[in-house]
Amino acid sequence: FLAHMAAITRTCLVSELIAEFIAAKAQDGASKRYLQDLRNRLATFSTDFGELRISAVQPSQIDDWLRGLTVAPQTRNNFRTVLRTLFESAVVRGYAPDNAVAKTAKAKVVRGAPEIFTPEQMRTLLEKAPSDFVPFIAIGGFAGLRSAEIERLDWSEIDLKGRLIHIKAEKSKSAQRRLATISENLAGWLAPHAKKSGAVVDVERSIVARRKTRDAIGFKTWPANALRHSF
Repeated sequence: FLAHMAAITRTCLVSELIAEFIAAKAQDGASKRYLQDLRNRLATFSTDFGELRISAVQPSQIDDWLRGLTVAPQTRNNFRTVLRTLFESAVVRGYAPDNAVAKTAKAKVVRGAPEIFTPEQMRTLLEKAPSDFVPFIAIGGFAGLRSAEIERLDWSEIDLKGRLIHIKAEKSKSAQRRLATISENLAGWLAPHAKKSGAVVDVERSIVARRKTRDAIGFKTWPANALRHSF
Protein backbone atom coordinates (compact mmCIF):
# COMPACT_ATOMS: atom_id res chain seq x y z
CA PHE A 1 0.00 0.00 0.00
CA LEU A 2 2.81 2.40 0.88
CA ALA A 3 4.59 1.68 -2.41
CA HIS A 4 1.33 2.25 -4.27
CA MET A 5 0.72 5.57 -2.49
CA ALA A 6 4.30 6.69 -3.18
CA ALA A 7 3.82 5.91 -6.87
CA ILE A 8 0.57 7.88 -6.99
CA THR A 9 2.35 10.87 -5.42
CA ARG A 10 5.24 10.73 -7.90
CA THR A 11 3.39 9.51 -10.98
CA CYS A 12 2.98 11.33 -14.29
CA LEU A 13 0.88 11.06 -17.42
CA VAL A 14 1.71 8.36 -19.97
CA SER A 15 2.43 11.04 -22.58
CA GLU A 16 4.92 12.70 -20.20
CA LEU A 17 6.66 9.42 -19.48
CA ILE A 18 6.98 8.72 -23.22
CA ALA A 19 8.67 12.09 -23.77
CA GLU A 20 11.10 11.43 -20.87
CA PHE A 21 11.76 7.88 -22.07
CA ILE A 22 12.61 8.86 -25.66
CA ALA A 23 14.81 11.73 -24.46
CA ALA A 24 16.69 9.34 -22.15
CA LYS A 25 17.21 6.82 -24.97
CA ALA A 26 18.58 9.60 -27.18
CA GLN A 27 21.01 10.62 -24.41
CA ASP A 28 22.07 6.98 -24.09
CA GLY A 29 23.14 7.00 -27.75
CA ALA A 30 20.30 5.00 -29.31
CA SER A 31 20.35 4.95 -33.11
CA LYS A 32 18.08 7.22 -35.16
CA ARG A 33 16.32 4.16 -36.57
CA TYR A 34 15.56 2.80 -33.08
CA LEU A 35 14.37 6.19 -31.82
CA GLN A 36 12.04 6.55 -34.79
CA ASP A 37 10.63 3.10 -34.13
CA LEU A 38 9.99 4.08 -30.51
CA ARG A 39 8.26 7.30 -31.57
CA ASN A 40 6.02 5.50 -34.04
CA ARG A 41 4.94 2.71 -31.68
CA LEU A 42 4.56 4.89 -28.60
CA ALA A 43 2.60 7.53 -30.53
CA THR A 44 0.05 4.81 -31.33
CA PHE A 45 -0.12 3.83 -27.65
CA SER A 46 -0.31 7.46 -26.52
CA THR A 47 -3.40 8.06 -28.68
CA ASP A 48 -5.40 5.83 -26.31
CA PHE A 49 -3.45 6.12 -23.04
CA GLY A 50 -1.61 9.44 -23.20
CA GLU A 51 -3.86 11.30 -20.75
CA LEU A 52 -3.92 8.51 -18.13
CA ARG A 53 -1.63 8.47 -15.13
CA ILE A 54 1.01 5.79 -15.52
CA SER A 55 0.26 4.22 -12.11
CA ALA A 56 -3.43 3.89 -13.02
CA VAL A 57 -2.92 1.84 -16.20
CA GLN A 58 -3.90 -1.77 -15.56
CA PRO A 59 -2.38 -4.90 -17.13
CA SER A 60 -5.82 -5.90 -18.44
CA GLN A 61 -6.14 -2.58 -20.29
CA ILE A 62 -2.77 -3.02 -21.99
CA ASP A 63 -3.49 -6.66 -22.76
CA ASP A 64 -6.81 -5.74 -24.41
CA TRP A 65 -5.10 -2.95 -26.36
CA LEU A 66 -2.39 -5.27 -27.67
CA ARG A 67 -4.96 -7.88 -28.69
CA GLY A 68 -6.94 -5.18 -30.48
CA LEU A 69 -4.07 -4.27 -32.79
CA THR A 70 -4.74 -5.49 -36.32
CA VAL A 71 -1.16 -6.67 -36.83
CA ALA A 72 0.77 -9.91 -37.16
CA PRO A 73 1.70 -11.79 -33.93
CA GLN A 74 5.37 -10.77 -34.15
CA THR A 75 4.43 -7.11 -34.62
CA ARG A 76 2.16 -7.31 -31.57
CA ASN A 77 5.07 -8.76 -29.58
CA ASN A 78 7.31 -5.95 -30.83
CA PHE A 79 4.81 -3.42 -29.47
CA ARG A 80 4.74 -5.32 -26.17
CA THR A 81 8.54 -5.26 -25.94
CA VAL A 82 8.64 -1.48 -26.40
CA LEU A 83 5.85 -0.97 -23.85
CA ARG A 84 7.52 -3.27 -21.34
CA THR A 85 10.72 -1.23 -21.59
CA LEU A 86 8.70 1.99 -21.22
CA PHE A 87 6.91 0.79 -18.10
CA GLU A 88 10.13 -0.57 -16.62
CA SER A 89 11.51 2.96 -16.83
CA ALA A 90 8.41 4.10 -14.90
CA VAL A 91 9.24 1.62 -12.13
CA VAL A 92 12.87 2.80 -12.02
CA ARG A 93 11.75 6.43 -11.74
CA GLY A 94 9.23 5.58 -9.03
CA TYR A 95 6.18 6.44 -11.14
CA ALA A 96 4.67 2.95 -10.79
CA PRO A 97 5.04 0.18 -8.16
CA ASP A 98 5.46 -2.58 -10.77
CA ASN A 99 5.60 -3.22 -14.51
CA ALA A 100 2.03 -3.66 -15.75
CA VAL A 101 3.15 -4.85 -19.20
CA ALA A 102 5.09 -7.78 -17.72
CA LYS A 103 1.73 -9.30 -16.74
CA THR A 104 0.33 -9.25 -20.29
CA ALA A 105 0.33 -12.22 -22.67
CA LYS A 106 2.68 -12.67 -25.61
CA ALA A 107 1.27 -13.69 -28.97
CA LYS A 108 2.29 -17.07 -30.34
CA VAL A 109 4.50 -16.67 -33.40
CA VAL A 110 4.71 -19.56 -35.85
CA ARG A 111 7.93 -19.15 -37.78
CA GLY A 112 8.20 -20.65 -41.24
CA ALA A 113 11.38 -21.18 -43.22
CA PRO A 114 13.13 -17.90 -44.10
CA GLU A 115 12.43 -16.71 -47.63
CA ILE A 116 15.44 -16.60 -49.94
CA PHE A 117 16.21 -15.58 -53.51
CA THR A 118 17.18 -18.37 -55.88
CA PRO A 119 20.34 -17.95 -57.99
CA GLU A 120 18.15 -17.15 -60.99
CA GLN A 121 16.21 -14.53 -59.00
CA MET A 122 19.49 -12.99 -57.81
CA ARG A 123 20.62 -12.76 -61.42
CA THR A 124 17.36 -11.00 -62.34
CA LEU A 125 17.64 -8.67 -59.33
CA LEU A 126 21.10 -7.52 -60.36
CA GLU A 127 20.13 -7.14 -64.01
CA LYS A 128 16.85 -5.29 -63.41
CA ALA A 129 17.77 -3.13 -60.41
CA PRO A 130 18.45 0.60 -60.88
CA SER A 131 22.20 1.18 -61.06
CA ASP A 132 22.47 2.93 -57.67
CA PHE A 133 20.62 0.03 -55.97
CA VAL A 134 23.00 -2.68 -57.21
CA PRO A 135 25.47 -2.21 -54.28
CA PHE A 136 22.61 -2.80 -51.81
CA ILE A 137 21.68 -6.10 -53.47
CA ALA A 138 25.27 -7.23 -53.93
CA ILE A 139 26.38 -6.49 -50.34
CA GLY A 140 23.30 -8.15 -48.87
CA GLY A 141 23.42 -11.22 -51.07
CA PHE A 142 27.19 -11.76 -51.25
CA ALA A 143 28.38 -10.46 -47.84
CA GLY A 144 25.32 -11.16 -45.68
CA LEU A 145 24.85 -7.72 -44.15
CA ARG A 146 21.41 -6.83 -42.79
CA SER A 147 19.36 -4.30 -44.73
CA ALA A 148 19.60 -1.74 -41.90
CA GLU A 149 23.40 -2.15 -41.78
CA ILE A 150 23.73 -1.55 -45.53
CA GLU A 151 21.57 1.58 -45.25
CA ARG A 152 23.99 2.96 -42.62
CA LEU A 153 27.11 1.97 -44.54
CA ASP A 154 29.54 4.55 -45.98
CA TRP A 155 31.85 3.90 -48.95
CA SER A 156 34.82 4.82 -46.75
CA GLU A 157 34.07 1.67 -44.73
CA ILE A 158 34.40 -0.58 -47.78
CA ASP A 159 38.01 -1.62 -48.48
CA LEU A 160 37.97 -3.20 -51.93
CA LYS A 161 41.74 -3.59 -52.01
CA GLY A 162 41.82 -5.30 -48.60
CA ARG A 163 38.59 -7.17 -49.41
CA LEU A 164 36.86 -6.12 -46.16
CA ILE A 165 33.72 -4.26 -45.11
CA HIS A 166 34.03 -2.53 -41.73
CA ILE A 167 30.72 -2.56 -39.83
CA LYS A 168 31.12 -0.11 -36.96
CA ALA A 169 29.59 -0.90 -33.57
CA GLU A 170 27.10 1.97 -33.80
CA LYS A 171 25.89 0.66 -37.18
CA SER A 172 25.62 -3.00 -36.20
CA LYS A 173 22.49 -4.66 -34.80
CA SER A 174 24.62 -6.33 -32.10
CA ALA A 175 26.33 -3.00 -31.26
CA GLN A 176 29.69 -4.72 -31.83
CA ARG A 177 32.25 -3.93 -34.50
CA ARG A 178 32.84 -6.66 -37.04
CA LEU A 179 34.40 -7.26 -40.45
CA ALA A 180 32.73 -8.89 -43.46
CA THR A 181 34.81 -10.47 -46.22
CA ILE A 182 34.42 -9.20 -49.79
CA SER A 183 34.48 -12.09 -52.24
CA GLU A 184 35.88 -11.73 -55.75
CA ASN A 185 32.31 -11.87 -56.99
CA LEU A 186 31.17 -9.02 -54.71
CA ALA A 187 34.26 -6.95 -55.52
CA GLY A 188 33.37 -7.20 -59.20
CA TRP A 189 29.84 -5.89 -58.63
CA LEU A 190 30.99 -3.06 -56.34
CA ALA A 191 33.96 -1.80 -58.34
CA PRO A 192 31.94 0.21 -60.94
CA HIS A 193 30.03 2.00 -58.16
CA ALA A 194 32.78 2.51 -55.57
CA LYS A 195 33.46 5.98 -54.13
CA LYS A 196 35.92 7.31 -51.56
CA SER A 197 33.11 8.31 -49.22
CA GLY A 198 29.39 8.93 -49.03
CA ALA A 199 26.36 6.77 -48.29
CA VAL A 200 26.36 3.45 -50.15
CA VAL A 201 22.60 3.77 -50.68
CA ASP A 202 20.18 6.68 -50.55
CA VAL A 203 17.56 5.33 -48.12
CA GLU A 204 14.66 7.31 -49.60
CA ARG A 205 15.54 6.38 -53.20
CA SER A 206 16.12 2.77 -52.21
CA ILE A 207 12.47 2.42 -51.17
CA VAL A 208 11.38 3.10 -54.75
CA ALA A 209 14.24 1.05 -56.20
CA ARG A 210 13.36 -1.90 -53.99
CA ARG A 211 9.75 -1.81 -55.18
CA LYS A 212 10.78 -1.71 -58.85
CA THR A 213 13.25 -4.55 -58.37
CA ARG A 214 10.73 -6.60 -56.39
CA ASP A 215 8.19 -6.23 -59.21
CA ALA A 216 10.82 -7.35 -61.73
CA ILE A 217 11.05 -10.81 -60.12
CA GLY A 218 7.32 -11.10 -59.43
CA PHE A 219 7.40 -10.81 -55.62
CA LYS A 220 4.36 -9.14 -53.97
CA THR A 221 6.50 -8.09 -51.00
CA TRP A 222 10.22 -7.88 -50.29
CA PRO A 223 10.91 -10.61 -47.69
CA ALA A 224 12.60 -9.27 -44.56
CA ASN A 225 16.39 -9.65 -44.84
CA ALA A 226 15.93 -12.06 -47.78
CA LEU A 227 19.33 -11.07 -49.16
CA ARG A 228 21.06 -11.95 -45.88
CA HIS A 229 19.16 -15.25 -45.69
CA SER A 230 20.13 -15.99 -49.28
CA PHE A 231 23.78 -15.39 -48.41
